[in-house]
Amino acid sequence: MQETPDFQSLVALVGHLLLRWGSLDDSLQGSPVPEELDKIRRIRNAICHRIVAAHADPHGDDLAYVTCRLADGATAHYSASELEHAIRELE
Repeated sequence: MQETPDFQSLVALVGHLLLRWGSLDDSLQGSPVPEELDKIRRIRNAICHRIVAAHADPHGDDLAYVTCRLADGATAHYSASELEHAIRELE
């Protein structure tokens, strides 16, 4: 994605990631997630269980990301670019 996405596009990336993960999960049929997808699994889990905010302002600071508060209290930001990369990995 060349331009900074607007809020709706950022939300669409989140949804796309979750749908792709669901397809992967179905294909694994209960088998463990491959180790090379562990980073994407952590992103997916943070978004599903720990998301607290989303930010997208294509006319402002050129940033689009979701914020998650992790179980240990740390804050993680996942940019639109990171979400796109994760989707490509799952495809």
